[in-house]
Amino acid sequence: MRIGYRTKDVDAEKWEILSSHIGRRSFASNFYGKIPTPLLMEATGHSTEQIFLRYINPIDNDRILSLSNYFDKMYEERLVS
Repeated sequence: MRIGYRTKDVDAEKWEILSSHIGRRSFASNFYGKIPTPLLMEATGHSTEQIFLRYINPIDNDRILSLSNYFDKMYEERLVS
């Protein structure tokens, strides 16, 4: 469990820790770009797109793919060496 910037080990069942908020945020994040943003905002109860985008924290897939390709290349070079 994360409390602030520190983590804490908790011995509990998943259902005791997970909340509807986790499902709400996952829903919004997973369907961002697939469902029109105004509909997602209505479903999550956000009144402005700025707050909604901060809430879901959309990722830059191009940067992630570039990093992944870089690590793949490093790994392949290491195997060849």
